Amino acid sequence: MDLIPQLLSAIVISPLVGFVILLIIYTTLLPNNSLNHQAGRIMWDIALTSVLIQLILIAFLSWQSSQGIITLNPLHLLQSYNSDFWLGLDGINLSLSMMITLVTFLAILSSPVNQKSEIIALACLLLLNSGVMILLLTRDLFIFTIIWEALLLPLFILLMIYNNGIVTSGVRRFMSSQLLGAICLHLFLLGTTYHADPENYRFSALFNALTGVRELSPNPEKLILLSLLLVTAGLRFPLFPLHSWWPPLVRCVRGGSGLFLLVSLPLLGYYLLIRLALPLLPMILVQFAPILIGLSVITIIWSGMNALVQDNLRSVLAFGLLAQMGYMMIGLCTLGETNPIWVSGLSGSLLLAVSIAATTALAYSLLVMIENRIGHCRFAAGANSGDNPDHPTMAGMGSHCPKIAGTLSLCLMAMMGVPLLGSFLGKVLCLIGGFGSHPELTLVAAFGMLLGVGYINQVFSNVYSPSSGYNTSPVADLTFWELLQLLPFAVIILILGIYPNTFLALNESTLTTLIGSVKTALHMFGIG
Repeated sequence: MDLIPQLLSAIVISPLVGFVILLIIYTTLLPNNSLNHQAGRIMWDIALTSVLIQLILIAFLSWQSSQGIITLNPLHLLQSYNSDFWLGLDGINLSLSMMITLVTFLAILSSPVNQKSEIIALACLLLLNSGVMILLLTRDLFIFTIIWEALLLPLFILLMIYNNGIVTSGVRRFMSSQLLGAICLHLFLLGTTYHADPENYRFSALFNALTGVRELSPNPEKLILLSLLLVTAGLRFPLFPLHSWWPPLVRCVRGGSGLFLLVSLPLLGYYLLIRLALPLLPMILVQFAPILIGLSVITIIWSGMNALVQDNLRSVLAFGLLAQMGYMMIGLCTLGETNPIWVSGLSGSLLLAVSIAATTALAYSLLVMIENRIGHCRFAAGANSGDNPDHPTMAGMGSHCPKIAGTLSLCLMAMMGVPLLGSFLGKVLCLIGGFGSHPELTLVAAFGMLLGVGYINQVFSNVYSPSSGYNTSPVADLTFWELLQLLPFAVIILILGIYPNTFLALNESTLTTLIGSVKTALHMFGIG
């Protein structure tokens, strides 16, 4: 047990050490802007090793947690002004941290190092990884806010590198939304300080301060605080009407950076909701849960209808994932009901978040491999696409690339929620929680699953049965090395579907504690 604080510190520090080493090599040991193969390989090995150490440490802590040794272990690192830098580990951030670390490792593994700009990209990935881990492990709002804002710079640099320095409309929209989210989170920090005057910025102190004022109805100050948190989370965890940045981002990201961004951004937004909004402002969430579930339903239906008219797998992935986030939000909004409904909704939401993160990673990695072969990922030509009928598409790929088609089928079935895959039970638990609290809206959300069947069937029908007028040139199937890169995410999807109790047991204690604190706050306000 004495090693736990050091291990928590090492999880954050390990990628930072790799970042510093890369920075030193880049600025002092690479002459005349040249990069030979040996130097590039050394720096690639350094980046990969630093994240591998982090992955081993988190795997060890996961094993310790499964043995019942760890539930919540805050670590006091330093003091500054009225803020303490605490790191804590529980069932919620343990699973999310494992997913982020695995994604970072495979993002670096799939990133070439042939130019100096790609070294900068590796350094940015390490910096982002360390920052995200601090966000997941910290127990202090001040540190959380500062790191949230500081990550905008490496995010922008990473996008610029993989877009050849061109600020596309997608990059511009994404960065504008993230800047707005950072401003809202900063205003939440200032508003909390003014409204509640907490003893310090630790989450526990904020909880005590915000629940100390026992109004029986939502007051304007707390409503504004919740709105700021929801806007901040919605600009990372996209929901209607703050979703417009997500589809362009999915279309424009490239390389290992895209893998990291598409997985980490929604997880951070989700984590902000379950770690801050839920325990700190439960009464406001109860009062406005129907509105939030209504927005989730709009997200699900709108995304499904848009996915039905797409002819590009990136666009289908963008809208399909957007719909899954609507189901996660429904699971989060099951407050104010009985304990079993709370447990079902929150457990399903967390299970669905991890499963969809694995599905996103698997689908995006596969898309990159397909694009490396045929230059795009269109499975059919749209009426206005202007494609040459002889240009190779994904149509008919199932007949001569069975490994690609099989992996794609696993991704699509996971998004659809097929039994024995991770998202199935997560989605079912979210809907159970939703039916227990808001049955009418949840029934409409369940209709969105039919839309999912429609757009996924459209992809299947094209990939396995080529449309008339389209010829497909033979392309190489997945290699053994590519299958090895995809294997971890496929295994996670299957394990979460076949043995979900292992994951649910890991989070049961944390969610029970969370629900207990929320119920205490609601009782103080005369609810429940």
